[in-house]
Amino acid sequence: MNPAILCGVEFESRSEAAPRPSPAVGYGILAGSLLFLLGASYAVFFSAFLPKTGIWVLDVLAEDRHYKYLVITLVPTSTWFVIANWVGWQYYRNS
Repeated sequence: MNPAILCGVEFESRSEAAPRPSPAVGYGILAGSLLFLLGASYAVFFSAFLPKTGIWVLDVLAEDRHYKYLVITLVPTSTWFVIANWVGWQYYRNS
């Protein structure tokens, strides 16, 4: 027997609540993640070994000593913050 029925609570299924995102959204997130990975890899690892490219943004990243690491560390920090807020919101809603 369904536990939701035993508790007297009915839940909406995913198809009733909201439409699924299109595959283009997933491909966009995947492409953005790949571009960020490549840019961050160049800024942190490869810029020390490669000559200047002539592209202004890449040359600024190569010459920077501190802030290129700040951008990289913002990703896991922001992810942790979002997850912690989501868990706190779930505790609040379900208490």
